[in-house]
Amino acid sequence: NSSELIAKEFFTDSPWLVTHKKWLKNLNPQKITTDKLFICKTPLIIYTESGDLMQSWLNHLNLTTAELNIKYVCEDWLSILQMVESGQGYAIIPDSIKSNLEQVIHLPLPNSIVESVTYYFIYRKSLIKIPHYQNLLRT
Repeated sequence: NSSELIAKEFFTDSPWLVTHKKWLKNLNPQKITTDKLFICKTPLIIYTESGDLMQSWLNHLNLTTAELNIKYVCEDWLSILQMVESGQGYAIIPDSIKSNLEQVIHLPLPNSIVESVTYYFIYRKSLIKIPHYQNLLRT
């Protein structure tokens, strides 16, 4: 019964283009999110070939995956970030995945291009009766 459930917003993930500085050469970092030459020629690491983040961005740029230089397809965000950190290419990743390396640049993709994804914590109303969960759900 859906009246027994509560959905509480947990966090929102916005998409970012993440790249190692070695791929920038003389490019303006703020413009590479729309620079088709950079996007098509630089090695790309993607989550999956049908990833929603990537597909929305490509639709906005009128590009297809066939025009990209896809180097790796991976199903682990941390592995993708590690490959970017080691200079193997660039990626479109959620902003909840961040690099601390100075050589890695994170550039936001505007919500007008790719929508943010909101995650919810869904639980039964009866869970609130347990003191530990009362405190947890308040925060």
